[in-house]
Amino acid sequence: MEKKNEGYNFFATNYMVFLLTFGYEFIFMIKLGVYIHQYDNCAKK
Repeated sequence: MEKKNEGYNFFATNYMVFLLTFGYEFIFMIKLGVYIHQYDNCAKK
């Protein structure tokens, strides 16, 4: 029983790290896209 629980905790931790990393990259990409979009609009004016 202990082994199974240990494995689950390991998986859950890895999953959380993956979600956090992916989430931050996703937010960064969105911010970058918005910034570039605004810059293009300013340049066209």
